[in-house]
Amino acid sequence: MLKFLIASVGFGLVSGFAFAEPIDFIQATTLSWTSDGPTTRNAPVAQNATPDTGTATDTSATAPVVGEDRITLGDSGDNSWYIMPNAGLNLLGDFNDNNLEITYDTGYTVGLSIGKEINPGFRMQLDIAHMKNDLDSIFITLAGGVSVDTDGAEITQTSFVLNAIWEPRSHDRLFPHFGLGVGAIKGDYSVAQLPIGFSDLLDISWAFALQVKAGFTFEISHSSELTVGYQFLHAHYDSDLDLNNNLVTLGMEFRF
Repeated sequence: MLKFLIASVGFGLVSGFAFAEPIDFIQATTLSWTSDGPTTRNAPVAQNATPDTGTATDTSATAPVVGEDRITLGDSGDNSWYIMPNAGLNLLGDFNDNNLEITYDTGYTVGLSIGKEINPGFRMQLDIAHMKNDLDSIFITLAGGVSVDTDGAEITQTSFVLNAIWEPRSHDRLFPHFGLGVGAIKGDYSVAQLPIGFSDLLDISWAFALQVKAGFTFEISHSSELTVGYQFLHAHYDSDLDLNNNLVTLGMEFRF
């Protein structure tokens, strides 16, 4: 009796495997790539299939419905506007005229850029920056020459420059950019040891600003980029005290 029972169970298992519908494991677990990203495909399910049997009640419906779970790596969206905080060094060129000889220490700059992509490869960008440099030496050539103590002496500048930027992109993530901008800049000297009779020599306020910039951009994702750039920012103050700022900056751009 026990042998007969074992034989019956074995025959049932073999018959079940023999007549069961085969499972396509490759199709069920395939990961394919499309223009929108990787796609996982499930086994097709016929239209109007019943939950119990999985057979179609309408034989005329031969087109299968394929279930797809799409994994999207990125959604480009409308990323025409962006902001870019940045920071770096300001190498301020020495100044010499008939009244003054000034040298500057290397300073710093912090800023924020706000821009919009007008067309692919062309954007408009507003640069707002704050710069600070200590004064290394001041020599007044008037009255036989006066050397001024520069302890605590500094210059601060705040600029507002509107730029047109050309950005030739390719399929690579690393690409250059070039820009030209105009705007205004406000400067202020702080020299406590400057003789009162010469205070007007360093009396500056607003100036016309001209900027040329160039650099490289590395695309991290569809919404963020890392930018390394150089900016030549020329300021022409009313007192004919021209300042040439050489800015080397690192910025992180975020699109929205």
